[in-house]
Amino acid sequence: MKICSYIKDADHIISVSKMKTHSLMAFTGAVKNMFGVVPGLSKANLHVQYPNMLDFGDMLLDVCNFANPTLSFMDGIVAMEGEGPGSGDPVSMNVILTSQSPHHIDVVASKIINLDPLKVPTIVKSIERNIIKEDFSDIEVIGNIDDFKKHNFVKAKTNDIDNVSKFNLGKYFKRYPKIITKSCIGCKICADICPVKTIDIVDKKAVINFENCISCFCCHEFCPEKAITVKRRLLSPSGCHHLFCFVLKTRCFLH
Repeated sequence: MKICSYIKDADHIISVSKMKTHSLMAFTGAVKNMFGVVPGLSKANLHVQYPNMLDFGDMLLDVCNFANPTLSFMDGIVAMEGEGPGSGDPVSMNVILTSQSPHHIDVVASKIINLDPLKVPTIVKSIERNIIKEDFSDIEVIGNIDDFKKHNFVKAKTNDIDNVSKFNLGKYFKRYPKIITKSCIGCKICADICPVKTIDIVDKKAVINFENCISCFCCHEFCPEKAITVKRRLLSPSGCHHLFCFVLKTRCFLH
């Protein structure tokens, strides 16, 4: 993939990230911050190439490890909660984190915002690659997490329904961007940033063709008016059919 040339010319890379939630990746911290070394529209192409959250997380690890930041800071003085990274709300956390490891600092930050680290794809993949120990015993924290932890930190809504029941019905629901028509000003930023060009401006309002939508949420992230939210719905008709069959099989099993 394309990487900005300053990476190879620099003696050291120091990462400064913002503590905030993310509608696609649950959390955007020090690891995802290094995605900034990928230039311009190349980022959108990678969303097309890696539409799955875990695959996208794997790619983010590749980029971060290649950039190899010497030191990572995370600004949590004022963090973002809710529908981040662009449509969330500011929240005072009064904390700054720093570590030589972008991978481990994300674990600590997740705990501070009361987010299960195992819900963050980049952390899951870091464990799979043996970059982080599964029990997080390789992390030494100087300071007390509980002094800064916010138990009611608002997560992105799309990450609230991983398992809606013991039968894991959540996997039959798809997250998708939804235009808030009354807030849309037809600025066309979402249409320009969409990697699969599935957004048109009709009568000065954005319209999404969901047939090609890959749910990368670039439109949600870059909308300056917060006119795009994220919802869940049942999958395509074939997905509904599989859900119907699943319910029938469950009922037969129970009887």
